[in-house]
Amino acid sequence: SLIGQGTTQVSPIDMVRIVSALVNNGTAAEPYLVENVTNMYGLRTESHKIQKTELMAKETAQLVREMWKNAYDTYYPSELYNEQITMAKTGTAQYSDGSESSLLMGYIENSDVAFYIEIKNRDEAQISPADVINHALNAGL
Repeated sequence: SLIGQGTTQVSPIDMVRIVSALVNNGTAAEPYLVENVTNMYGLRTESHKIQKTELMAKETAQLVREMWKNAYDTYYPSELYNEQITMAKTGTAQYSDGSESSLLMGYIENSDVAFYIEIKNRDEAQISPADVINHALNAGL
């Protein structure tokens, strides 16, 4: 489950795609930019067909998903992490200027939401990724 370790470089989009692949049997939706938004009057918008890519074998996705779930259930303190989270992985990102960010990515099965949260300059931040997801879940995500 060590994704993006050492000198491996991944972006936030890469991480969300990985979480998406874990919960969709190895297949992740390709990101796209939204060109139009339907307004409250239902004005017509262009539709986008979601393209999907197999990132990993179904068996690999299942194994990593189980590893993340087991680690989350075993090592993530319930007083810090919301019980609605099905599986999650923490991490850090190191930048060339010496700063570090705190990361949290995961999945919430009951609302079918994959998430990625990054807090820049973690040593100076007054909030953690766990605080962000807990706040969002308490607000009704």
